[in-house]
Amino acid sequence: MALAERILAGRLRAEANIVKSLDAENRGDFPLALEYLHQAGSLAAPRHYANLFARLDRLDEAIEAAQAAVVAAPRSGAAYCQLAFLLREAGRLAEARDRFQRAIGVSPNLAEAYFGLGQLLLLQGEYQPGWEGYEWRYRIPMAKGKLHDIKRPQWNGMRWPEGRLFVLADQGFGDVIQFARYLPLAAERVGTLVFGTTPPLRRLLEQIGGPVLTIERMSDLPEVDVQTTLSGLLRLFTTSETTIPPAPYLSAPEDAAARWRHRLAELAPAGSLKVGVCWAGRPSHPNDSKRSMEAADLAPLAAIPNIFWFSLQKGDRAAEAADFTFPLLDLTHDLTDFAETAALVANLDLVISVDTSIIHLAGALGVPGWLLLPNIPDWRWLLDREDSPWYPSVRLFRQGPDRAWAPVIGRVGQRLHQTARVN
Repeated sequence: MALAERILAGRLRAEANIVKSLDAENRGDFPLALEYLHQAGSLAAPRHYANLFARLDRLDEAIEAAQAAVVAAPRSGAAYCQLAFLLREAGRLAEARDRFQRAIGVSPNLAEAYFGLGQLLLLQGEYQPGWEGYEWRYRIPMAKGKLHDIKRPQWNGMRWPEGRLFVLADQGFGDVIQFARYLPLAAERVGTLVFGTTPPLRRLLEQIGGPVLTIERMSDLPEVDVQTTLSGLLRLFTTSETTIPPAPYLSAPEDAAARWRHRLAELAPAGSLKVGVCWAGRPSHPNDSKRSMEAADLAPLAAIPNIFWFSLQKGDRAAEAADFTFPLLDLTHDLTDFAETAALVANLDLVISVDTSIIHLAGALGVPGWLLLPNIPDWRWLLDREDSPWYPSVRLFRQGPDRAWAPVIGRVGQRLHQTARVN
C-alpha cells in the first residue's frame, strides 16, 4: 500500500473512532468513549478529552485538556467557556470568571458564556449583573425551542390593570416551587395572570390563591397580551438578598394535610421525631452525579434513637429504600402529585435531602429542612453559609474541597442526635 493510501486509511480509522467515541458518550459509556478517543490518536481534539475526563470525575485532567484546547484555539470562545465551567466546578472561581469574560471578549454572542458568567455571579451573591447573564439561557442553541411561541410581546414588569399576562413555568420542579412566590407580585400588576404549569404541580400551586388562572395545556390558554417565564420574574422584580419574597408561601390542601396527620399519628410512635429523607435527584440533571448520593451513605444515621424515618425518594432510585440498614417507611406510592407530597411533608418534623425539589417544597412550606450540598453548589445556595435567604427554615450542610459525603453525614448525625434527644 502506498504511503498516501496508508495515511488516508489511518485518518479514516481515526475519524471512525471519534464517531464511535461520541456514540459511546451519548449512551453514557464514558470509559469506552475515552478508549475510542485514545485510539483516534492525534485527531482527537483536547476539548473532547476535557469533556470525557469531566464526565469521569477526573477534574484535574479535564482542566489540563481544556487549557490545551485554549492554547490550540486562542480565538475560540467555546474553548474558553469549557475551561471556565471546569474551573468553576473545581472551586477556582476567580479564574472561572476571567475565562467566561475572555470567552465573551472573543465571541460576543456566545450565549453559554453569558449564562455561565451569570450563574457564577449569582453564586457569589452579585444578583443584578447575575440576572442579566441568567437571561441568556434561552439563547443557548440546545435550549431554543423549549418554550412555546405564543407570539406575544415580552412583559417588562410594567403595571397594566387591564392587561392579561401569561407566565410559563419554564424549568424543573424545584425551580418552579422556588420561584412561585413571585406569582402574587406579578398578579398585582396586571388584570389577569394566566400561569402555565404541569399536572404534578398544579394542585399545589393553586393553593397560592389570588387572581391567578392555572392551566396545564397550551390548548387551554386564553387570549393574552404579554408573556414571560416564571424564572424571568426574578430579574423583572430586581431580586436581591433583601427583596426575596419571604417563605413560607405555600400550603398543602387542608383535607390532604388532615388525612396525612391522622395517618402519621397511627404510624409513628408517640414522641418520636418524624424525619423524611431523599438521597437522589433526577438522573438526567446535568449535575446529578455531584448533587446525589447513594442510599448507603446515610447508614450512619441508623444509630440515632427516637427517630421514625419516611422515604421521600421518588423515581428510579426509590427502590433503594428497601435496602436501608434501618427501618424506612416508604409511602411514596401514595404521593400522586406535589400537593399530596406537601401534605405529608407538612406533618413531618424534619426533611433531610440532597438538592432536589423536596427541599424546595419543605422550605416553601416552612418545614425544617437540612440540605446536603456538593462542594460547589447550584447558584441559589450561595457560598460559605449555613442559612438560605430563600428559605429561613432550611439549614445547609456542605461538602468540603474533598467532595466527600461522609463528613457531611457525620455533621448531620451529630445535629440530629441533639434534635432527637431534645424532642
